[in-house]
Amino acid sequence: MDYRKYFEKLKSDYVYLDNAATTPPLKSVMKKALEFLENYSSIHRGTGYLAKMSTDSYENSRRVIGEYLHATKDDVVVFTANTTDSINKFALLYPFMGNEGVLISDIEHSSNMLPWFKNSGRVKMFNTGKSNKINPYSIEEELYRNPQIKIVSICGASNLTGYLTPLRDIYKICKKYGVYLLVDASQIAPHFKITLDDCDFIAFSGHKMYAPFGAGVLAGRKDVLSHIGLAPTGGGNIVYIGKRGEVIYKEPPLSLEAGTPNGLGAVTVAEAMRVLNEDIGWENMNQHNKRINEIGYKYLSDLSNIKLYYPKDQDIRINRTPTFVFDFKNVGTKVGCDILKENKIGVRCGTFCLYRLIEKVKNIDEYERKRLYRNYIVPNRELPERYSLVRASAGLMTTEEDFLRLRAAIKKVE
Repeated sequence: MDYRKYFEKLKSDYVYLDNAATTPPLKSVMKKALEFLENYSSIHRGTGYLAKMSTDSYENSRRVIGEYLHATKDDVVVFTANTTDSINKFALLYPFMGNEGVLISDIEHSSNMLPWFKNSGRVKMFNTGKSNKINPYSIEEELYRNPQIKIVSICGASNLTGYLTPLRDIYKICKKYGVYLLVDASQIAPHFKITLDDCDFIAFSGHKMYAPFGAGVLAGRKDVLSHIGLAPTGGGNIVYIGKRGEVIYKEPPLSLEAGTPNGLGAVTVAEAMRVLNEDIGWENMNQHNKRINEIGYKYLSDLSNIKLYYPKDQDIRINRTPTFVFDFKNVGTKVGCDILKENKIGVRCGTFCLYRLIEKVKNIDEYERKRLYRNYIVPNRELPERYSLVRASAGLMTTEEDFLRLRAAIKKVE
């Protein structure tokens, strides 16, 4: 099936292969945005007809998203700015006590590392080894040895390897030890169905699943999300402030949505989820992912001037996100990506916010890391080329022709 019919045509003959960073908006999402803007007013504030329409659209979007996530009456859907904002909010509100802490893996995006290091209790990071895959047995071993861990926070899929995390197996282990599971779903949500049947909390961004920038979701257990902690606060999320600063907060999710809500973001995320769930369907999405993974590997794996890190040969037979990561053998990634750009190919060049994983993939040992940190990273406030890779990431718009074009452009990099 050709899924390009769900999108506006890209201008000229541009090949877009940066979907793991941001996806283009669906046609119906753009239409929904314009409909909302035509009846635009304040949300949960005004008394006029337009204010009621905007508020109803906002809350209906919350309901729709909750249904797709299999939220129950014991769950809430909180609108945020993006995945980073969602995880920061959670880290700020969770009531860690004493030496309680969180467990993360060494392949996490910085958005699922820094919020915990900065805002939470103790952070325990486990090593995924040479496989760079999150193994349920590793998590069980850590929980057995570290009873102070109260949260496991992991990615649903890696934005470098494309590997999926066995969430249901891990969720069973977390329940066994009385630990909450939070999933950074920003990479898995655009490609595979994920719900609150797989975890306690889900965080994702709209702009990675065919909606615009500026809206994200944090969904999960109401009893935990009833805490405020150090989460941002101000107007709109409270009932009353007393003379001595005593505060009465609204019920969640509104208690966690300080400031004027992003109504446009809410309605577009809901519409994107509707299209993925109903118009296209997850079985069709899975078939598309499989086909694109096979096509991408076929056109990239035999090129002599690149080193293809992911996918590996055996990865073609497993479910993974359509992510292709490589390095140029004869030039630096910046020079190589400039040549791709001249050929109207859009990819990602850099570390993808995965510093620990990049060090593992590129065999940067501790001695080299310290040397680069001291002699280059600190004085220059930037990373050296050694930390850089190229990522071509596919989405619903991606076709075989796109990979033929990428292959031809790569051949020009000498």
